[in-house]
Amino acid sequence: MPRYAPKISKADFLATVKSYGVAREWDQEWETEDNNSAADTFIPNGLIEGLFTDALKDLEKIDFNWENCEVEQYIELKSGVTVALVYAGGDWESPLYFAFYYDGKKFRAYMPSDSNVYNRTTKQAYGNAEEDEDNADALKHYGVNDYYSLEADMTKVIAEIENRIVARGAIGAVDFENTAEAKARKESREAAAAKRKHLLETEPDLKSMESIDPSLLRAVVMPAAGGAYFNLKLRHSNRELTVAEGRKVAGLNANFELHEISTGTPTWYPPPGLSSKHTAALLEKLGFAIAREQSYLADYRQHIIYI
Repeated sequence: MPRYAPKISKADFLATVKSYGVAREWDQEWETEDNNSAADTFIPNGLIEGLFTDALKDLEKIDFNWENCEVEQYIELKSGVTVALVYAGGDWESPLYFAFYYDGKKFRAYMPSDSNVYNRTTKQAYGNAEEDEDNADALKHYGVNDYYSLEADMTKVIAEIENRIVARGAIGAVDFENTAEAKARKESREAAAAKRKHLLETEPDLKSMESIDPSLLRAVVMPAAGGAYFNLKLRHSNRELTVAEGRKVAGLNANFELHEISTGTPTWYPPPGLSSKHTAALLEKLGFAIAREQSYLADYRQHIIYI
């Protein structure tokens, strides 16, 4: 079945992608200079981060890894529809190519079936099955007993995209930054930022305290090999303690080892062998609240084999 998309020039497509990302403040996370660099950045990063949900659903038919993902080129199809030709795959995989485009409502993707090379038996990129299994599939479907020698024929990839994506209507650049949805999203972000600022400004004065009571704190507890670790945050603002503040926390005896991590925040390790689940229970008894929405309270067990 054909896919439908409006005619859109390359310049307007690039501007549309940029506007979509800027409306979501992606430009603050991923620096860009112009429409072209914005699209080069927003498309692969948005896909890797799972932000283009409709496009990702289009790509589910073949299993591959997002370790590497880049825009190969922008193509204005003969129909007048512009697409980004994207490749993706892990270092161990044969790359796959697909079209990323705007259908007038959503960003979508189309993965050519006939012109891409992949394991048609397992529906995975080559490199994920055992080598003999990938080679057997390559022999069966491509007549070559070595999948390493296979490469996608880009002329055929583009031709298949041309045949599948059909033009319907025409549009110019889409402005996502001034829609009611974008304004509401911006207002929500600003309100959340104002709330965080207020909470930080109204924190308890920890500097004046000789010791910090557990009732002021929440613990984020995580499993580790053979045990667990935890960080502490202020209940009031959810800010992580500094190392200096961490040294003033009451209720943690010498059995809890305090370590400074690279971010400058303290991390504690409970007695060896204590799981995250049991660490959380112990901390609750000591008066700390547990940040359950941020913790992972798994009851991991250490299995030791004696030889």
